[in-house]
Amino acid sequence: MASEEKLRETWFQFLRSTGSSDECNHIYGFDKEECENFDLSKLQKITAQRIMDYECDTKKISFECLVKKHKLFMEENGSKKNLLSVIKSSPKMTLAAEFKRASPSKGPINPSLKAGKQALLYSESGASIISVLTEERGFQGSLDDLTEARFATSCSDRRPAILRKDFIFSEYQILEAAAAGADSVLLIVTILSSSLLQKLIDYCRKIEIEPLVEVHTIKELIVALAKGAKVIGVNNRNLHTFSLDMNTTNKIVQEMKTKKQSIENYALCALSGISSAEDVHRYRLLGIEMVLIGESLMRSSDPTEAIKNLCLDPNDYAKLKPLTCHTKIIKICGITSVKDALFACQQGVNLIGVIFATSKRQVTIHQAKEIVKAVRNFGEREHRMYFTQSSFQDNAFKLEETKTPLVVGVFQNHSVDDINHVVQETGIDFIQLHGQEGMHAANSKKYHGVSVIRVIHVPSQDTTQVEDILSSLTTDPFAFLLDTTIQKGTSGGGTGKTFNWDIVPLIQEKGIPVIIAGGLTPDNVHDAVSRITPWGIDVSSGVEDSPGKKDCNKVKMFVTNARNAAK
Repeated sequence: MASEEKLRETWFQFLRSTGSSDECNHIYGFDKEECENFDLSKLQKITAQRIMDYECDTKKISFECLVKKHKLFMEENGSKKNLLSVIKSSPKMTLAAEFKRASPSKGPINPSLKAGKQALLYSESGASIISVLTEERGFQGSLDDLTEARFATSCSDRRPAILRKDFIFSEYQILEAAAAGADSVLLIVTILSSSLLQKLIDYCRKIEIEPLVEVHTIKELIVALAKGAKVIGVNNRNLHTFSLDMNTTNKIVQEMKTKKQSIENYALCALSGISSAEDVHRYRLLGIEMVLIGESLMRSSDPTEAIKNLCLDPNDYAKLKPLTCHTKIIKICGITSVKDALFACQQGVNLIGVIFATSKRQVTIHQAKEIVKAVRNFGEREHRMYFTQSSFQDNAFKLEETKTPLVVGVFQNHSVDDINHVVQETGIDFIQLHGQEGMHAANSKKYHGVSVIRVIHVPSQDTTQVEDILSSLTTDPFAFLLDTTIQKGTSGGGTGKTFNWDIVPLIQEKGIPVIIAGGLTPDNVHDAVSRITPWGIDVSSGVEDSPGKKDCNKVKMFVTNARNAAK
């Protein structure tokens, strides 16, 4: 990437050449004094680099040649799919499945996948739109990927629309996309002056393209509506900071209702952070007609099953089993390094456990801070996650809805002051109490709102009465974790032994989701999940080379086996 100085020069030269100050008021940074002196956001740097790449491309063919190429493509391959029509004609939630090998924030996702093969799989599994990242540097994409996706799906009974997803700033890029086989293109409002946005929308329609116009803020929505956008994508991710807020779509929908805009006249789409049937249903209730899903499908070992599990048809969602009949949460505990934490995150783990209790896996405050920082960056967030507690089932649902891995600090018989000190210094998202602190110690009010997972100690292979456990519970904790103790009445954990799993369904039948730990390994996790369907599973020694050193193959196998069993 070019130097900061060159990127800044390119960015502001681009804005000055495409619109007046009034036409750029919605663009990030223009509400600041001396806006040309502020630090460029990640999105602005990527866009500036993209502008420079096109300016320096000596192999770029002329606009006139692109016109001929586009005309020839249309003659040989037929007309384009209208994006608005594709979305409006679907009786169920429209899925835009994305092909994305990597991202600037997450790094490689699945770099070896072939665009054509993946696009055909998406199409045959129910995707009506295939989104293809064509930016080369951070996303490892290309226009060749787009063409490959178009040709691979051309013979499908219902050919999907092909969307070019890139940082588009010129008519040349739109025509280039059309000539390569695109039916639609993404226009990101926050990198375009209002006059340039109008120009690009008009040009799209001139060559029979209905663009997907992306907004993130109310200001951007107002500009998009004023310029005639019909397919509006609400990005839950702030592309300037890469932070994710799943309520962004809700806010945009509410704004349209406030302004008495008839949602029926538009196709509203939710972009980023969507990965589950619950996500899809949540947006369906808002009036959203399309969801774009990329990373979770690219990481999935079985995209067909993953798409099926989205329940795009509301009738399929209505048939889902109750919450506690599914294993949703995976926790890898005893993490001591940033490397191991990031690998676990890449596998789709929900919770990263760091241990402050005396243990072979004990971490320092400095180690924990570095792990928290890395996990936050991976999850594209800047702050600690807080949860408003209610029923245990609602708590469980809130955690499932969280689209970012969280860090759990494990304590054993520490004082409240000591725990608060660690919480303040490290930024951990959850506290896990593993000693003899009692249920009352698990109240989040003691820790300035940080929620607590309370461990319940279960002797190995003991026939503990479920009634004894249920009678001991209070509403203080956010959730409960059952772990094996060394001997009855003694707290411990890390024994590598299992307890009597048969008590888990009996507890969950009472509406109390349970995380289980103790003796889990890649070899037995499938049996545990398929037989007793705990809400969550927690592993430490079962995926290690040595205490505190995770084995990447074991971690990957553990997660894969657990997810497969949970289907």
